[in-house]
Amino acid sequence: MTRRRTPIGPGVDERLFRFVASEWPGTDVWAAFEAWRQARLAFVEANPGGALGGLLDVLRGNAAERQRIGRLLGGPEAVS
Repeated sequence: MTRRRTPIGPGVDERLFRFVASEWPGTDVWAAFEAWRQARLAFVEANPGGALGGLLDVLRGNAAERQRIGRLLGGPEAVS
């Protein structure tokens, strides 16, 4: 399945489309992930169906990123 990326429009922080821990406040990767996740949820709440898609799209993206981080770090958040 091919993922469709919606072009970034005016007023959309491009950091919301991908997670880079160093771009978010937090003492560790999981704290930075939580800040990123909260920002994405706030954006989709304010802009339903906007550049990030709907709430379900954001929740799926968050879950996929959490699994990716867990696999990279080998932490307990890794889900098989």
